[in-house]
Amino acid sequence: MAAGPGAGAGAGGARKYDRQLRVWGAEGQERLARARVGVLGLGPAGAEAAKNLALGGVAHLTLVDGRVCSAEDLGNNFFCDQAGLGQPRAAVCCRLLRELNPEVGMAYVEADPAGPDLARPEFLRDLALVVAAGLPRPALAALDTACRAQRTALIAVDCVGLAGTVRLSVQEHCVWDARPDTPAPDLRLDRPWPELEAHCAAAALPGDPESMRALPWAALVLRAASAWRAANEGRAPRRADAAAFREQLPFLAGGSAAPSSPGPSSDAAVATAVAEEPENLREARANCHRVWAPLAACPPELAALLADDEVEAVLAGSPPGSGDTQSSEPPASGSENENFWVLAGALRLFRDRTGELPLEGSLPDMAATTDQYVALQRVYASKAAADASAVMALVQELLALRGRDPSEISPATVARFCRNSRGLQVARYPPIRPPADAAPSGPSASPATPDSSEKEEKQADGDALRALLRAEDTLAPASLYVALQAAEAFVRRHGRHPGCFQGGAEASGGDASAADLEEDVALLKQLVGADAEGLQEDYLQEVVRAGGTQLHTTGALLGGIVAQEAIKLLTLTFVPQRGTLVWDGIACGTRLLELA
Repeated sequence: MAAGPGAGAGAGGARKYDRQLRVWGAEGQERLARARVGVLGLGPAGAEAAKNLALGGVAHLTLVDGRVCSAEDLGNNFFCDQAGLGQPRAAVCCRLLRELNPEVGMAYVEADPAGPDLARPEFLRDLALVVAAGLPRPALAALDTACRAQRTALIAVDCVGLAGTVRLSVQEHCVWDARPDTPAPDLRLDRPWPELEAHCAAAALPGDPESMRALPWAALVLRAASAWRAANEGRAPRRADAAAFREQLPFLAGGSAAPSSPGPSSDAAVATAVAEEPENLREARANCHRVWAPLAACPPELAALLADDEVEAVLAGSPPGSGDTQSSEPPASGSENENFWVLAGALRLFRDRTGELPLEGSLPDMAATTDQYVALQRVYASKAAADASAVMALVQELLALRGRDPSEISPATVARFCRNSRGLQVARYPPIRPPADAAPSGPSASPATPDSSEKEEKQADGDALRALLRAEDTLAPASLYVALQAAEAFVRRHGRHPGCFQGGAEASGGDASAADLEEDVALLKQLVGADAEGLQEDYLQEVVRAGGTQLHTTGALLGGIVAQEAIKLLTLTFVPQRGTLVWDGIACGTRLLELA
């Protein structure tokens, strides 16, 4: 192994990583700067994934490859150059990747990425994530088992010709910050707390149009809803009342002395009247539906998470990992996952006691005077801080119950957790199983007879695949997936790629007659068997035509997807993909298939 001089990407990162800091935040970048990643296989997809992770600023990359740089690499790998011909591909890629970001530590290992030594704890122990590019399924299954034992995330990527797949495998991944594209504001105009109601009631004088113009629309809507309830024996406005509520909103909010008179009759007059309305009133009319169609007190997905066995174990004071989940090894005390479940337990207690989630605390942009907007913002921020403090007290109780120092989780972490509570998620991925026709592999491989649960899982996988092949919208990607799996089975059986008749399993491309190609298509059909009824056979022909070649365009695209998913896993922000992503370069599209 040869080591690089880098020492992580934390120092001076605010300016260097300014753009990505705006995407996943300073805390996400700090996590990235602590992450050590292994990349196994430095073909086009593996090298491109390594490039993107180096530019992202991970702490350290370990590059593993057992091949030498060849003329083929010069055509499909930007991180192999003429000077590196005949040298270890791992060394050449390491040298060129290091130039992109000298602050990232790098090391390379000259070894077969599919070899058993890389599935040992000694190699995986310090890695947060492993990218496996082009590994055969038996070696991938053995690596996945080893990664799960070390709680190391795994991303598998493979590409052949114009097609490829990306799959994630991790025992349990906790999403701390989902960062939805269009987050709905948590304003609680339908159920205001006393301080909010008092602030909005005192914010302007009834019957004073000028002071009403200064109010944010949330204050106008809340004042109108309070007046509506007072006039309707405590009944809140409903969806059926929408037209009347919008029409009477200025009167209900206190900005006019009497209900609005009948509106203008012509479209032009209506447009003129609307244009003359203050902007905050127009915003209030557009958003008053938030009174009768508010955010759920607790989204169904979050309610399911708060009922998870791991939360029950936390509340019972059980050791980490005591919940009835897929985890074979408990998380280490104080790990990100264990802290997540402690915080989730505190969130559950807070919800059960108050009937609400902690307030998020921010306001969307609203037309108003600065002093009125800031004053309302302070009311929301004060309530959010009070809720976070209450959750902090519960966190300290749960930490003490588990025999941990109550100060191990900081108030800032609790505040962020509360702020993002509506988007919390947990992803658990099924393990990668070896193919039925593969010999056992890995450090402790031994022949084994599948138990009944494994047989049931394989039967379920087969049923899911047949269902995808029967559905019109998933027929093409499912056919391509089957073709790629058949091509790998072809290599195991015949020692070469379909459509390649020279050099064995390590070679690709080459000349072949039409009869030879048709013969390989027929052999692939035999490997597919009767389980793939309805398969689009054009994809079998495309796999044979590719002859095992890896194109740079395909590798670059898949390498970008791999790095994107890796950053989601490492930063704990955004929701990683679930299932197997299939890239079809012929149709220029991707599809996620729920397949194990």
